[in-house]
Amino acid sequence: EPLSRDPNLYHGAHPLAESKFVNFINLPIIIKVIKSYDFVSCFEALYYPPNIESRLQALKNIANLGNGNTYFAFSVVTIGSNIHRDYFTKETFSQIVQEYYYIEKILPLTMIIENFYLRIIFKILKLISTRLLIYFQKKFTLRANDKYIYQHLFIVKKK
Repeated sequence: EPLSRDPNLYHGAHPLAESKFVNFINLPIIIKVIKSYDFVSCFEALYYPPNIESRLQALKNIANLGNGNTYFAFSVVTIGSNIHRDYFTKETFSQIVQEYYYIEKILPLTMIIENFYLRIIFKILKLISTRLLIYFQKKFTLRANDKYIYQHLFIVKKK
């Protein structure tokens, strides 16, 4: 559930509703934000702007939500292009994010499970214990080659 639906779950968080966020990241100018935050997250949203210029503008607008001490977390689909849209690759997002941020850490977040046997093992683990399933998925994801990663988490700080 998005934070905008139940802000009581996250005391002190000030989320933007999806439509407001899309409008915010698509603004063609740098905006001045009244308050800066200690932590700003943006998950699976930066592929909505249609071209590299508007994606860079979105990153610039998001940077204005923080200061030099703010940590930003960007969850980015890194599978490149497909029939649905142009996403990023790990390399392309790494390049453009460095226009306004310093990269602190890049972590694999979601794995593409193409192996039939691995899918069966995960289904069995889910029946046995969700905790055990999560433990093994985390181990596999953190050790996976980038070609098997659907999404990366970029932890960055503003330049």
